[in-house]
Amino acid sequence: MSTNKKNSQRFFPYPNQYKHQNTTVEFTYKGKLDNQKLLWKAITKDGRKIVVKFAWRYNQRAHEICSEIGKAPKLLYINKEMVDGFYMVVMDYVEAEPLYNHSFLSHDECRTILRDVEEAIDKLHKENIVFADLRDSNILVSKFQGQYRGILVDFDWAGTEEIDCYPSFMNHECINWPPGAEDRKKLNRKHDIYWLELLKSKYLR
Repeated sequence: MSTNKKNSQRFFPYPNQYKHQNTTVEFTYKGKLDNQKLLWKAITKDGRKIVVKFAWRYNQRAHEICSEIGKAPKLLYINKEMVDGFYMVVMDYVEAEPLYNHSFLSHDECRTILRDVEEAIDKLHKENIVFADLRDSNILVSKFQGQYRGILVDFDWAGTEEIDCYPSFMNHECINWPPGAEDRKKLNRKHDIYWLELLKSKYLR
């Protein structure tokens, strides 16, 4: 790596490679995607656009279930053991924006997006998995074959119903969580259904 390239990367996280099918894939960070999250856009040596995320908890299975039906970006890598208290998660970069940035969408377009979300949640529930944080900030809207579609991101809180729990740092001042969704309390699919109904009342009114 040239000196200039090294200097350009000094303000980014130090991990700059991951394993994919027994091959080491090197990448270069391009910029932060969200100032509130440990989330960066990057590009591999062969030109593939990726997202690199660091999370203290992440549900790989939930992400893969949604990705298999086209309702989440393709998951490329997650390390088996935490490094410095975090998992490194690598996925494909998707040209998309959060649902809350799409006030221009028609009623029918919103209905299609929420049907995508509902399909993903239904698939998770069949596997006894609760998504848990189904706010519109975790729903991305992308355009596929000329049509707006919904995909899920941020599988940090997803977990097995009535076994896994919410974290201990939930924001109760600014967010109206579903009844029973509280710090360190068990996840329940009813909470996902609460969010789905809230999304419908907001975007399909």
